Amino acid sequence: MSEGTKTGNLRLVSHRTLSGLTQKGLAKRIGISNVTYCRVEKQVQILSRKRMEQIADVLEVDICDIFSLDELRWAYRGKPLIQPDNKYKQPQEA
Repeated sequence: MSEGTKTGNLRLVSHRTLSGLTQKGLAKRIGISNVTYCRVEKQVQILSRKRMEQIADVLEVDICDIFSLDELRWAYRGKPLIQPDNKYKQPQEA
């Protein structure tokens, strides 16, 4: 994971915390479940471009300040809800 760690998207967590929102509060404001939002912070799930833009709007930051380039590439290709760990696995050599 390029700009996150095993603990998740620290930039997103930081901006959310600085804005005074809880995970549940931010999830409610953009119309997704708390479970889904938690998966996004942990970088287990990538949202659609629309949802990423909503998060950036709520946090009043640029979308590039909270999501990695890889996450944005997937979202802008119209492939929401992919599992980031799967795309990083290298093919096994025979």
